[in-house]
Amino acid sequence: MSILRIRPAIAAAIVGLSAGGAYAEPPGRFTMSPVDGGFVRLDKETGAMSLCSRMQSGQDAEGWSCVPMDDNQRDLREEVDRLKAENTRLKEEVRRMEDTFISGRGAGTDSQAGEPPAGPPGGLPPGMKLPSEEDVDRAVDYLEGMIRKFRERFDDFGEKTDPERHRRENRDWRDDRDRSGPRDDERDRGRDSRGSTPL
Repeated sequence: MSILRIRPAIAAAIVGLSAGGAYAEPPGRFTMSPVDGGFVRLDKETGAMSLCSRMQSGQDAEGWSCVPMDDNQRDLREEVDRLKAENTRLKEEVRRMEDTFISGRGAGTDSQAGEPPAGPPGGLPPGMKLPSEEDVDRAVDYLEGMIRKFRERFDDFGEKTDPERHRRENRDWRDDRDRSGPRDDERDRGRDSRGSTPL
């Protein structure tokens, strides 16, 4: 045979094999891997794994039994699903609260979606009014009184705990005692080895 006839035959065989592989049936849902005493079955859709082993029952009839394996991933997937649901619920609640507090619409109002909020935009909700000048003056006077009382109490507390104040009082007491002079028994008790009296 000539080379010219073999080349097309080889090319046709290669194309036929590759086309057969392209049109092959898709792999199944489960993958089986052999292990001691049976095999492990992996569900490709859910990721669940089962340990399958041969069972023997009465009259030598055999069968296979698959027991689900402990799956930490399943617990994680369930937790992720729960958190996704909670996240969706919280986003809806935030959206509802924004509608209620920012736009003036909300669950208790008659405004429909698309209607402008009641009152001026960015203004006060209906039923509320700004304080008068007298109200503001009373509030400021009240705050000034509170600050004054706080300052007085703080000063009193500072004087009671001031170490310099205690030294001054003790020094004044000593000066008064020195002016009046100690009694004879205090004089004898207070002398040190040189014969001087401490202050």
